[in-house]
Amino acid sequence: VMMGNFYGSLRNKGKMGYGVSVVSEKTGITQNTTVSLNYAQHFKLSKNMKLGIGIKPGFMQYRVRLYDAQIADEGDEVLTGNVYSASAVDMSAGFNLYSHKFFIMASAHHMLGKAIKFTTYNSNLSFHYNAIAGYNFIFKKKNFQLQPSVMLNYTEPVPMQFTGMLKATFSNKFWVGLLYRTDDAAGISVGCNIKERFTIAYGYDYTISKLTNHQSGSHEVLLSFIITKKKPTLEEEDDKLNNSI
Repeated sequence: VMMGNFYGSLRNKGKMGYGVSVVSEKTGITQNTTVSLNYAQHFKLSKNMKLGIGIKPGFMQYRVRLYDAQIADEGDEVLTGNVYSASAVDMSAGFNLYSHKFFIMASAHHMLGKAIKFTTYNSNLSFHYNAIAGYNFIFKKKNFQLQPSVMLNYTEPVPMQFTGMLKATFSNKFWVGLLYRTDDAAGISVGCNIKERFTIAYGYDYTISKLTNHQSGSHEVLLSFIITKKKPTLEEEDDKLNNSI
């Protein structure tokens, strides 16, 4: 899987966000490529609580390299030609309710599904639902933060999947995380922030399902760089003013 994201906020104030993401996933002779636009709006509900709402329209292309297929029946006319290609118009949306102490997020994917008729692949898309909640235990004296969280994933007709995660952050720069996904995998991740602009992380998942005889796990590397310099938000400016009075 290869993934690229570009995102920012209007006037760097963090209230309205925008972005572009590209995801390319290759499995065997199949390849899925999705290009999406992202938009989010954040609202201040109270002194400590905020709500973010986002929408993500996109275009998906599904390709099968027929020339790489190993055909058991040489007379099978289904696997004729060089490349099979299909496309779909996609839409995702979600919300994020959060504060310094906790967060609750939920999202729905493939929302258009079979409603789109002029494409060749929308009829194959099924609704995906995700929800995640977590709490931050902050130890200011030790400059340490512990964040347990749980995530639920559901795609009809597959049974619901649970993921438990635990993340420890040190000095707001270094972190290590553990996860367990029911009937699938266990994993670990580590990362660090460099000068608040560059992030590097690594994750490894070890398969614990029946697929363990066919694969030894998966590796993931994350590189992130903030192009613009961080500017104080309006809330930070207000806090600075209030503290000076």
